[in-house]
Amino acid sequence: MTPDRLQELLNAFVDDQLDAAGQRELAKALETDEEARRTFVRATSQHQALRDLLGRPLAAPATHRSWVPLAAIAAAAALLAALSVYLLRPTPATTAPSDVVIQEKKAAPPPPPRPPTPDPLPAPPEPKPAPKEAPPPPPPPLSKQPEKTPEPAPPEPKAAEPPTPKPPTPPPPTAPPPAPKETAIAVATVESIRGEVFALVGGERKPVAAGQALASGQGLGTGAGNAAAALVYPDGTRLELRSGTLLSDLSAKKLVLERGSLLADVARQPAGQPMVMATKHAEATILGTKLTLSCAETTKLELKEGKVRFTRSEDKKSVELAAGQYSVAGKGLDLNPRKITRGPMMAGAIWGEDFQEPDEIDKDWSLERTGILVTTRGQLDFDLSPSGNASIGTRAAFTPPFRISVDVEFTQRLKGSLLSLRLQSWKDKEFIHVDLDEERYYLMMADGTVTADVPRKNPRRERWTLEVGNDGAVAFLVDLKPVVKARHPGAGEEFHVNLLTKAAKDVPPGTHVRFDNLVIEKLK
Repeated sequence: MTPDRLQELLNAFVDDQLDAAGQRELAKALETDEEARRTFVRATSQHQALRDLLGRPLAAPATHRSWVPLAAIAAAAALLAALSVYLLRPTPATTAPSDVVIQEKKAAPPPPPRPPTPDPLPAPPEPKPAPKEAPPPPPPPLSKQPEKTPEPAPPEPKAAEPPTPKPPTPPPPTAPPPAPKETAIAVATVESIRGEVFALVGGERKPVAAGQALASGQGLGTGAGNAAAALVYPDGTRLELRSGTLLSDLSAKKLVLERGSLLADVARQPAGQPMVMATKHAEATILGTKLTLSCAETTKLELKEGKVRFTRSEDKKSVELAAGQYSVAGKGLDLNPRKITRGPMMAGAIWGEDFQEPDEIDKDWSLERTGILVTTRGQLDFDLSPSGNASIGTRAAFTPPFRISVDVEFTQRLKGSLLSLRLQSWKDKEFIHVDLDEERYYLMMADGTVTADVPRKNPRRERWTLEVGNDGAVAFLVDLKPVVKARHPGAGEEFHVNLLTKAAKDVPPGTHVRFDNLVIEKLK
């Protein structure tokens, strides 16, 4: 039987509205279903409690309900109602008979068709036995109420949770230990400075002194004028910074040339660990060589020795430069290597000049003149017509032993003019110079003049060579033929190279003297 059907029969029973068929159906359920019997007990108990609460007398059972099944139900109901009344009375409850308790807690075989007569209730503990309470008669008929869904049992009250203990007061925070000081790793040392030189530290200019170490990520710069600096790496690599130069992001294997120019003598690098010099236009990968690198509107790399890979940043195109070659990187420029014809990067030479680049000539030479006109258009040209004098000298100085060679050309006889190749030491005012006038060559030194015994012809072009040994020996050659020899007492001096002319007022109009292809070589 379904719970809903059982509840319907029980409601009809307590309302005295249960017909004979319903009585038989309810009796059968009570006989065969343990849960039905428990539900019947609860229903009758609730009905009895309601009766006690309202204080209403029970109505006598209807006389016309006297069928046999109803008698069985009434007997069972009487037994269960008695038990309910006994359990709900205000006096202390006595333990129910054992057979009733067993029926509530463990399954029992189906009851016989007629329930047994219940045992009399035990007497209360008073001196006189209390009269037995008659089983309650059936409740009076009540108006039929709509079926209600039994309310769920109220949840068991939760045990009160113990109060949450207060967390212990944390100890006052200790002061953090001071951050360890970063140890700067020196990557290079400033060897020497001249003029305005500064270190670049964290993007700021800082004073710098000779002997100061530069850490990774720092830089070095030179000001205008005659400013210069030399930087030396632990492996022997040496950089010479010219004026207006700025290096940044120094590291053991890389640097960035922001602007200006430098001369580098890079020590041989370990295999797979090249040194890299970068600009905004290109990058040079170096394993060991001598080179110059300059950065302005373009980047120019000149290689004196060895080989270098030169990569343009714009399109990653690369070329390989050999000794005596240069390449220029810039937008729209040909990157292919070309031969070096001037400067210190000439292959096999200390220094050279072909007078092809006027801007570079201004950097490397110092010009003084009075009257005579001087131009550099593929060669150094002195126009003697206005008369006067003019000289042009190297800013760099060279230490013997060396050999100087230069092409000399004149347009006509040198009447009233003088032509000279001079070596001058500004330190001690020592000088060596070769003069040529209309008739002969002269070798002049501080202690006297030596005149060549060789009669001079008047060719229009010849190559002069002046050799100075480290022992003071001096020799002058024309077209590789010895002309005059002497000995200079001031051996070991550094000399600047000067080319000069003088012209009298009677020099023939249109007279020109030209110099070209000057080369300074190490004398073995």
